[in-house]
Amino acid sequence: MKMKSYTIALSTTLALGGCASTVDYSDFVIKLDKAINDYATSIQAIDADITARQNTELKKNVAAGKLLLDTAGNECAAGKEKCSLIVQKADTGKLILVSAYPIQSSMPKGLKALELVKTYVGNLKSIVEADTAAKVTASANATLGSLEEISNQLAKENGNDTGKTNKITEYKEPIVGLIGWITDKYVDHVKTEALAKATRDAHKSIKDLTKFYAIAAQSQKLAEFAGFHSAFVKSQENYDANPITESSVGMYVSAAADYEVALKAQAANPLKAFESAHEELRKQLNGEDNKKTTLVDVASAIERLEQEAKKIKDLVDAFKKKSDSANNGGQS
Repeated sequence: MKMKSYTIALSTTLALGGCASTVDYSDFVIKLDKAINDYATSIQAIDADITARQNTELKKNVAAGKLLLDTAGNECAAGKEKCSLIVQKADTGKLILVSAYPIQSSMPKGLKALELVKTYVGNLKSIVEADTAAKVTASANATLGSLEEISNQLAKENGNDTGKTNKITEYKEPIVGLIGWITDKYVDHVKTEALAKATRDAHKSIKDLTKFYAIAAQSQKLAEFAGFHSAFVKSQENYDANPITESSVGMYVSAAADYEVALKAQAANPLKAFESAHEELRKQLNGEDNKKTTLVDVASAIERLEQEAKKIKDLVDAFKKKSDSANNGGQS
């Protein structure tokens, strides 16, 4: 009997000794989730706005006879399961594809990257909100599944898709049954272990995703944003005043493209901040003390993420306000 008691006590010490309760991490994970969702909402809003403008211009040019609207190949033939349209222009007797119509998104890769991050962080949140060890384990494995999705998506984007799923070792509830008599502490421990494994396994995927998104965004300095925005608004006003001249169309299209690049560049900043916040959390959870990472470091990194997400929101709000004002004849 004494041997049994000693075994339980030893197991408890090994499992819980030196591990902080998830009370230390819940707020961080919840803030991480909110910042990423706020950020994604802003990017989705500006993408929808720019995409709508692009479709409006395509429609105007089709109506003016400058572009041709047609079906994509033989997609719309009888018996087919898909029917989509494309916009083309005639050049020296040849039809040149301009785009699909309507355009679904101006930055599809960026939005996909954000959705993958949102899913991953949402699953981390599910871990800290779970109230039983079994629910923690289920949420942990859902989190690892989202990491597999990130890895597979990046492989496709980089042309390395082999058709095989990159499997991550599943999370298993530690020492089941030995310490069930201290349920709350045990569930806290399972949460901490699950968060530690998830963030550890996510390390490379998050870095790769951030790098991919930065490349897709063609990162530029925040200060450049104002210049691109001003040029875009000026070209838009010029186009509205002279919609038929070739120069006004060219200036408008060029300015819109530059402005889109600037927007994407700004979108990359919060994701970089997310990578830093995630890294501090990972090191703290996994006891990597080479740099003496503390909870203060984690909090500071998440605060920087929140600030970057707010910058994006403020920029998007300002753009939409000017955009709405221009559409209303200058009445805001």
